[in-house]
Amino acid sequence: ILPNFYIMRLLVFCLVVLIVSCYKDSNKNIVDDVYARVGLIELTQDDLIFFDNKTPGLRTLNSQIKNWIDETVLFSEAMKNGFENDMVLKRKRDSYYRELIIASFVESVIASNVSVSNDDVRLYYKRNKGEFTRALDEVRVEQYIVKSKKVADRLVTSFNSKKNIDLSKFDIELVRTETVQRGTFAKNIDDMLFVKRIEVVGPVVLGKDISVLRVLNINKQGSIKGLNDVYDEIYQRVFKIKSIEIRESLLDSLKKTVNISINPKYQ
Repeated sequence: ILPNFYIMRLLVFCLVVLIVSCYKDSNKNIVDDVYARVGLIELTQDDLIFFDNKTPGLRTLNSQIKNWIDETVLFSEAMKNGFENDMVLKRKRDSYYRELIIASFVESVIASNVSVSNDDVRLYYKRNKGEFTRALDEVRVEQYIVKSKKVADRLVTSFNSKKNIDLSKFDIELVRTETVQRGTFAKNIDDMLFVKRIEVVGPVVLGKDISVLRVLNINKQGSIKGLNDVYDEIYQRVFKIKSIEIRESLLDSLKKTVNISINPKYQ
C-alpha cells in the first residue's frame, strides 16, 4: 500500500494530466485560419473584411475578434428568444436591403457615366472664385526638422545670409511644406510669422521636434485661393453635380418605360 504522501502526489499528477488533456481537446480543432469559436460558430479570415486588403496589426485583429465574440453571443441569445421572427425587424431589414440595392445600382450607373476633366474644374473655379476666399491669414512654410538647436542656429544663419546653401551639409531629419492658418502655432511663433513677417523663424520646438520655419509666401484673410489649393474640393463638387444630373436623367428615362399612376385622392 502506497503512503498517503505518494497517493496525494499521484492524484495531483493525474489531475494535471486531465486538465492539460481537456485543454488540448477543446482546442484541437482550432486551426490557423480559425480566429475564434462561439459554440459551433467559427470566425475565419474570410469572415473579416480588412480595408485595402492589408493584414491588420495584432491589436486591431484582437479587437475585431472580441467584438465578433460579443456580437455572436448576443445574436445567438436573441435568436433563441425568437427575435428573428419580429415583423418590425423584418420590415427594417427589407427596407435597408432595398435601399442598399438601389444605392449600389445608382452608383454603378454614375461610375460608368460621370467623369470630371481638368477643364470642368477650371470652368467651375472661374465661375465661382468668390466662394474660395480665405477665412484667415495663411502662410506657406517649409519646416526643417533638425537634430539639435546648434544645427538649427546654423541653418537660420545660412538662410538669412541670402546665399545659396547646400542642405546636405546640415543634419536635417525631415523637410516638409505645408500651409498654416493664423492661430495654429503658439502666439510667439504666430506673431513672428504673421505680425512681424519674419521670413526665417527658429529654432522653435513643435511637438517634440526642433525646427526651423522658412516662409515661402503669405496670404491675407479674404484673398482668393489658387486653383491648385481648391482643386480637390472643386472636383468633388463637380462630381456631385454631375451625379445628381445622371440620377435624375436615369429616373426620367426609366419612368417612361413603365405605367405609373397615383390615386387622385393623394395627388
